[in-house]
Amino acid sequence: METQDLFFNTPARLKFLRSAPSELAFTLRLLQGIALSRPDLHIRVLHHGKPVLAAPVATTLRDRVGALLGFETSQAMLEVRHSQGVVRITGLVAPPQRARGNRDEITLIVNGRPVRDTALTQSLIEGYRPMLARHQFPVAVLAIELPLPEVDVNVHPTKAWVRFRSPRFIQEAVFRAVQGALRSQFVVQPQQGLARRGEPGRRHGLDVPERGEHGGHGRAPAAC
Repeated sequence: METQDLFFNTPARLKFLRSAPSELAFTLRLLQGIALSRPDLHIRVLHHGKPVLAAPVATTLRDRVGALLGFETSQAMLEVRHSQGVVRITGLVAPPQRARGNRDEITLIVNGRPVRDTALTQSLIEGYRPMLARHQFPVAVLAIELPLPEVDVNVHPTKAWVRFRSPRFIQEAVFRAVQGALRSQFVVQPQQGLARRGEPGRRHGLDVPERGEHGGHGRAPAAC
């Protein structure tokens, strides 16, 4: 696929574009989301004749993440497998030590479609608290699968946003999926005297609050 003279017939729209580097970065983030949602596709992007994105066919999500974000990062990521009612969440999340300074490496996929959802992103981030500072954000790829009647994909012209029939339930599922992955691994090595045996929220040395602590009152985290 090659694009050229996109605004030949609509020059007024050209005025609303940002700088060329900014538009390229936005395009690459979009294509990266597509690549992560479809590891079976070979995606290669050239810009002015130079390769700027390469994603060969991968048999696993971990291999695809490795091609895009680096194999050192992909090998360190923790597997997510969580089912809650009709919702199934799979994917990979990086341990908090590999946090980034922005949200660009958070990818959410709903029924095979990369989407943007502020509330779901915030639920994912809250699943890391208090292990992440406020200015840090995780590296994560989450695929959310649910019955088609539970999600409306026709709420935005670009299909980038979706609307859930039960958004709070989906947010809660994402939160629990992330915490489950972090708690099931030795993300932080246990140290003598930090936790008593059987003390909730301190498994494997993780000081992770149980649901409802710190003002949660048993509800999913509110979106910012």
